Amino acid sequence: MSDEASRKSLVAAFEALAGVLEARGRHGFDDPRVVRLRDVCVQALRRHLDVVGWTGVEFRDGAVLRFGKLVLADSSDAPLAAVLEGCGIGGLSIERHVVQAELHSLVEVLTRDWGHRSVFEEDLTAAVWRLDFQNVHVDLVEVGSFDEAHVSPDVSRLRRALLDGRTSEWAVFRPTPEVAMLLPKLQRELAPAEVDLGAGKLDSIDCVVLERELDAIHKGEDVDDDQVAQVLFETVRLEEDRGRAEQLGRSVARLALDRLSSGDTAGMACLVRRVLVLSRPPFRGRYEQVQAFQAGLATIVDAEHRPRVIAGLDRLDEPLGARQDLFLFLTALPADKAEDIARLAYACPWIELAQTIADALLSVLAIDRGRLRSLLERDEDEVAFAPLLAYSRLSATQMLGACLLRTRSAEPRIREAALRSCRRHTDERVGAAALALIEDSDSRVRIEALRHVAVSRHPRAASLLEERLGSPSMERVSESELKAWMMAFGMVARAEAVEPLVDILLDRRSVPGRHPRLKSFAVRGLMATGSRESQEALNDIAKRVPEVRDTIRELRSEMARR
Repeated sequence: MSDEASRKSLVAAFEALAGVLEARGRHGFDDPRVVRLRDVCVQALRRHLDVVGWTGVEFRDGAVLRFGKLVLADSSDAPLAAVLEGCGIGGLSIERHVVQAELHSLVEVLTRDWGHRSVFEEDLTAAVWRLDFQNVHVDLVEVGSFDEAHVSPDVSRLRRALLDGRTSEWAVFRPTPEVAMLLPKLQRELAPAEVDLGAGKLDSIDCVVLERELDAIHKGEDVDDDQVAQVLFETVRLEEDRGRAEQLGRSVARLALDRLSSGDTAGMACLVRRVLVLSRPPFRGRYEQVQAFQAGLATIVDAEHRPRVIAGLDRLDEPLGARQDLFLFLTALPADKAEDIARLAYACPWIELAQTIADALLSVLAIDRGRLRSLLERDEDEVAFAPLLAYSRLSATQMLGACLLRTRSAEPRIREAALRSCRRHTDERVGAAALALIEDSDSRVRIEALRHVAVSRHPRAASLLEERLGSPSMERVSESELKAWMMAFGMVARAEAVEPLVDILLDRRSVPGRHPRLKSFAVRGLMATGSRESQEALNDIAKRVPEVRDTIRELRSEMARR
């Protein structure tokens, strides 16, 4: 496919997207005509990505732009860019290896009516966070840049409050879907009859049930976490004394730490989720002691408690499984604890979990880029680490130089985070920095650098990657890094990578070291080239190398599902 055909595919994708927006109101989102348009959009994006490998677009000034060039201008019947920007979507970036399910989810996110939803439905940021895209980035613009004509009255009110400095009225940047699902449940539990959430107190609480649960606790009877959570919620909500409210916050934090330390994240979540609702809309502003309660909660990230949080996560069989619960807890903390949250991220040894903590930092700061920048520019690596990870979620060209400067840090984790912070950028400086860091002394830095090199397809990278595959240094690489080298080589060198990878599979070429999965990764590298020659070679390899036959079959099935 030519570059012109690729451009036409991108135009067709966004024309179909505009058609979905225009038709959904008249026919409904599940109407066959709308479904057909969504499929057209997904197929056109796939054709475009098969050629360019990576794409990025902006929604600005009533137009869809790719690298500053016009893709599609809004019409009066289908103001696509204006609607998306008004909802808070400033742009997109999509990588070639995006799976079909991700593209369909992306189209759903782009075409939902975010301006008209109930308080119990998740908002745009919650939906993007829940979907946890691996090959798609949705650039969420800050509230100050929203177009008043295309947002709901609630968002407009919050925008004015933010501009006036009344930040206590500003909802958190990234609320979780759990909160949205929990509120209706609370309504049902606390009020058999209809409950007015705007009331100072929920007078229709089922006091008989609450008293029975309290009595069971006093008698030492076994009670489940849900019953204890109910009592905690009511105790905190009805507390009117500031000092006692703060002490209750400390108690909830301690309770969460105890459960985490015992490896019981499910129990921790059950106990604290309901109470955390008090620090969020629609309770926030109605609950008089919210600031005191938050101050108590915030002790969980104090210097004396951070090691306990990390130790508790380390005891879990799957620390990454705690991402949602950790995010939910941290986003309930006040903005004055931003530095402590940043230090917790640095103490976290798992980069994906540290990224979650950085996401929570963004939420706590309500995307205040000035405060985020001030943390990044601190001399302490311990403080700058989380802002670097947070910038990977934002399009902040003005901060690119500061982020790239950190790629020369003496601390490997800072170099890795600095590279991650550049994921939204295709600047030549990023490509040059990544190319230099594929020779870094730290494996995690090299893997992140290889990701950049594979996406950018730097012209000098192919020969360097091929040369490195024969280097003695390959003896010491982990399986995950070996896979990254093979995938990057295939994606960058494309057809030129076919012969070297086939030689590895046929034992005509060696890679230093003992690597049991070498041939499996070589197959993945061949698939990543996306070339016709690689498919012909794989047909031959499947016959001649039995040990990779199943791998080839599985990868082809996976590709077919995309």
